[in-house]
Amino acid sequence: MIHIVSESPNRSTKLSHVLRLLNQDDILVLASDAVIAATLPMLRSELEQKMILVMQSDVEKRGLVPTIGQVIQEGDLVDLIISHGNPVTW
Repeated sequence: MIHIVSESPNRSTKLSHVLRLLNQDDILVLASDAVIAATLPMLRSELEQKMILVMQSDVEKRGLVPTIGQVIQEGDLVDLIISHGNPVTW
Protein backbone atom coordinates (compact mmCIF):
# COMPACT_ATOMS: atom_id res chain seq x y z
CA MET A 1 0.00 0.00 0.00
CA ILE A 2 1.14 3.54 -0.72
CA HIS A 3 0.86 6.19 2.00
CA ILE A 4 1.33 9.86 1.13
CA VAL A 5 2.12 12.35 3.88
CA SER A 6 2.15 16.03 3.03
CA GLU A 7 2.36 17.86 6.36
CA SER A 8 5.60 18.83 8.07
CA PRO A 9 6.62 16.60 10.97
CA ASN A 10 7.29 19.86 12.84
CA ARG A 11 3.61 20.86 12.64
CA SER A 12 1.73 17.58 12.59
CA THR A 13 1.87 14.11 14.16
CA LYS A 14 0.61 12.43 10.98
CA LEU A 15 4.05 11.17 9.94
CA SER A 16 4.76 9.56 13.29
CA HIS A 17 1.30 7.98 13.22
CA VAL A 18 1.85 6.58 9.71
CA LEU A 19 5.29 5.23 10.63
CA ARG A 20 3.72 3.17 13.42
CA LEU A 21 1.14 1.72 11.01
CA LEU A 22 3.35 0.89 8.03
CA ASN A 23 3.72 -2.76 7.10
CA GLN A 24 6.93 -4.24 5.70
CA ASP A 25 5.78 -3.92 2.07
CA ASP A 26 4.17 -0.46 2.36
CA ILE A 27 5.60 2.59 0.62
CA LEU A 28 5.75 6.02 2.22
CA VAL A 29 5.77 9.04 -0.09
CA LEU A 30 6.84 12.35 1.43
CA ALA A 31 5.28 15.30 -0.41
CA SER A 32 4.80 19.04 0.13
CA ASP A 33 6.03 20.09 3.58
CA ALA A 34 6.58 16.48 4.67
CA VAL A 35 9.76 16.31 2.56
CA ILE A 36 11.57 18.03 5.42
CA ALA A 37 11.41 14.69 7.25
CA ALA A 38 13.97 13.30 4.78
CA THR A 39 16.47 15.87 6.07
CA LEU A 40 15.97 15.54 9.83
CA PRO A 41 18.62 13.55 11.72
CA MET A 42 16.15 12.77 14.53
CA LEU A 43 13.95 10.78 12.10
CA ARG A 44 16.73 9.02 10.22
CA SER A 45 16.77 5.76 12.19
CA GLU A 46 13.00 5.42 11.97
CA LEU A 47 12.82 6.26 8.26
CA GLU A 48 15.74 4.16 7.06
CA GLN A 49 13.86 1.01 8.00
CA LYS A 50 11.04 1.89 5.57
CA MET A 51 10.59 2.31 1.82
CA ILE A 52 10.68 6.11 1.57
CA LEU A 53 10.10 8.11 -1.61
CA VAL A 54 10.57 11.88 -1.65
CA MET A 55 8.95 14.14 -4.25
CA GLN A 56 11.65 15.95 -6.23
CA SER A 57 9.63 19.07 -7.03
CA ASP A 58 8.79 19.62 -3.36
CA VAL A 59 12.42 19.16 -2.28
CA GLU A 60 13.59 21.62 -4.93
CA LYS A 61 10.94 24.23 -4.03
CA ARG A 62 12.18 24.19 -0.44
CA GLY A 63 15.88 24.11 -1.30
CA LEU A 64 16.41 20.89 0.63
CA VAL A 65 18.75 17.96 0.12
CA PRO A 66 17.29 14.70 1.43
CA THR A 67 19.64 12.46 3.37
CA ILE A 68 17.32 9.47 3.22
CA GLY A 69 14.83 8.04 0.76
CA GLN A 70 14.69 7.90 -3.00
CA VAL A 71 13.84 11.13 -4.83
CA ILE A 72 11.13 10.65 -7.46
CA GLN A 73 9.27 12.77 -9.99
CA GLU A 74 5.49 13.10 -10.39
CA GLY A 75 5.47 10.63 -13.29
CA ASP A 76 7.13 8.02 -11.06
CA LEU A 77 4.39 8.50 -8.49
CA VAL A 78 1.72 8.04 -11.16
CA ASP A 79 3.37 4.80 -12.28
CA LEU A 80 3.53 3.62 -8.68
CA ILE A 81 -0.16 4.33 -8.12
CA ILE A 82 -1.06 2.51 -11.34
CA SER A 83 0.86 -0.57 -10.21
CA HIS A 84 -0.11 -0.53 -6.49
CA GLY A 85 -3.57 1.05 -6.45
CA ASN A 86 -4.97 4.16 -4.81
CA PRO A 87 -2.84 5.63 -2.04
CA VAL A 88 -3.88 6.56 1.46
CA THR A 89 -3.37 10.28 1.90
CA TRP A 90 -2.67 11.68 5.35
